[in-house]
Amino acid sequence: MNYAPVFISGWFCSGTTALWSAYRRLPGHVAYYEPLHANLAAHIEHTRPKPSHVGVQDYWQAYQQLEQGRALHCRSFAYQRLILGSDETWPELRQWLQALMAVKAKRHVLKFNRVAFRLPWLKKNWPEAKIVHLRRNVRDAWVSTRRHLPPEQWDDADHVDAYETAQTAWALANDLPVLLSPEASASAYHRFFLLWTLAEQVAAAHADIAIDLEGLKREPFQVLDSLAQLGALDQSDIALAVSAISDSGHAGHTEFRSESWFDAIEQAAQAQMEAMGLFDFPVRSLAQIKASKADVWREQFDQMQTAPGIQRLLLELSLSRDSAIAAHAKDQAAQGSD
Repeated sequence: MNYAPVFISGWFCSGTTALWSAYRRLPGHVAYYEPLHANLAAHIEHTRPKPSHVGVQDYWQAYQQLEQGRALHCRSFAYQRLILGSDETWPELRQWLQALMAVKAKRHVLKFNRVAFRLPWLKKNWPEAKIVHLRRNVRDAWVSTRRHLPPEQWDDADHVDAYETAQTAWALANDLPVLLSPEASASAYHRFFLLWTLAEQVAAAHADIAIDLEGLKREPFQVLDSLAQLGALDQSDIALAVSAISDSGHAGHTEFRSESWFDAIEQAAQAQMEAMGLFDFPVRSLAQIKASKADVWREQFDQMQTAPGIQRLLLELSLSRDSAIAAHAKDQAAQGSD
């Protein structure tokens, strides 16, 4: 018997890997990690798990069963058409995801960090799927996306970091010019907070269930039982899934910035959203919101400064990262042989 697929959604560093790791241990489950990553092929070949992902030996094992199906993946899935409505079509993306779920399995689990604004499309194309949204304290999540950087780069909104906040903002700028506003361009956290807030609003409208990472770590049996009640997990699998949940974590956000620092930036970002009508998204479409706040949106577009050929730039960045991934793997191998 095949069960409804599970789509795990969440912004970067929100706990999606923790839940994916729990699913991948379950008999008969095939759990895919980051199927929309621009550098998926390079990662499958070279990347090994981070030490912080306790208990994970291999991110990419599920893809080994695809054989020729991997050719359907396109790196542009990561940065083109990041907003997809339920009435839109993208045959290539649908074909890729369908190929993943054609592999024989009891249940297919797809763990995403790049579908925040595509949930309406996913729900329309796979209405039987269970969309499980992971969320985390936004301040802690932002700190987790920056801790790999030197301190002087933490507030650099346009630094091309491992969690792609800048790239995502650039890709969305024509739809959401506020992401390239002077305020968002001057503060990495301001931009991150805007993206995180908008993603949470879409999840509230379209996910079947939302799970707090903090709750998952504190009360894993209770949280996973809620997934069983939804039909996204078997009761008989809860104990095994819980064994994969680690309560390890990093220091909280107050170790790096004061609460007042976060408060000020969040208030400024919320004021922008209020002025632009973005708290109505996605209940109202962006087109409707723009029409009702035309003067404010026009001003945002006038202020926005973005390089021409942004899609070409994002392609070039992803290609260069392929080379960096391979080089890093080579260095790691050389160090291990010494």
